[in-house]
Amino acid sequence: MTQKERQERSRKEIYQAALEEFGTYGYDKVNMERICGNHGISKGMMYHYYSNKDELFLLCVERTFQELRAHVERDMAHLSGEDTAAAVKDFFMIRERFFQLHPQQKLVFDFCRTRGSADRLTFYGGAVGADRRMAVFLPSWAADMADCPAPTEIFGEAGTRREEFF
Repeated sequence: MTQKERQERSRKEIYQAALEEFGTYGYDKVNMERICGNHGISKGMMYHYYSNKDELFLLCVERTFQELRAHVERDMAHLSGEDTAAAVKDFFMIRERFFQLHPQQKLVFDFCRTRGSADRLTFYGGAVGADRRMAVFLPSWAADMADCPAPTEIFGEAGTRREEFF
């Protein structure tokens, strides 16, 4: 195995551990030590690739939105000729199915949606300073998701969804 392959494997291992922690316990209850301790990752390796919790969380956010967007685009491509109301309904149902398949990513997504705008600006402003590659991603994410309601805001809480949507 080459050094590049080992580095990529290490980054993937760290990402998967971080997603599991953030996706299970939420941003506020996770720290770098917890991720390392629960997943057998050395602190040296962790800090070699990621300088702080915010940078690692932003990686989870970035990948969650990339995967969600790809999932929605793929599934929406199969739909055609629908009116606007049907397309909106389909979008939310596709999004809901994505989170049923990826429950840990839902908590990451919900953190981004539910924080007040001032909290998001403070969090993302500090995190972008730590990781410049996010400076391109975050404005497009904010424009796409700023006013995006949760499926439960449209279809009701779990258990009250109408079967016709599935």
